[in-house]
Amino acid sequence: MEAATLGLPPGGMRRVFGPRAMKATMISTGCISASDANCVQHMPIIEPGQNSAPLMARDVLGSNWEFRYNRRMTGPYYKQTITGMRPFFQHHGLVPGDLITIYRMRDEAVIYYIHFQRP
Repeated sequence: MEAATLGLPPGGMRRVFGPRAMKATMISTGCISASDANCVQHMPIIEPGQNSAPLMARDVLGSNWEFRYNRRMTGPYYKQTITGMRPFFQHHGLVPGDLITIYRMRDEAVIYYIHFQRP
């Protein structure tokens, strides 16, 4: 049985965000802020207002998605964010309180696996 079927990341993956309960602001903006240190360490530095090259991602159901890194002012400091997630949220019907976890390949910073679940 595949790891995705079990809701577990495939081997060689490293968690970079979550599990976190989604907030209404995440859903309305389509952005996830990389506020935990583990995620920020592995994200490329982007100039404020600039987007990274597209990041390919695969969700727990095996669908492919494309996101970008961005740097946003969300208070006194800039934060690295993963943007362009609104279509993903809408497709899966995610609502505030649903849990989301994002993984990356150990050797590559741009391939992600996304796990989500209802609490």
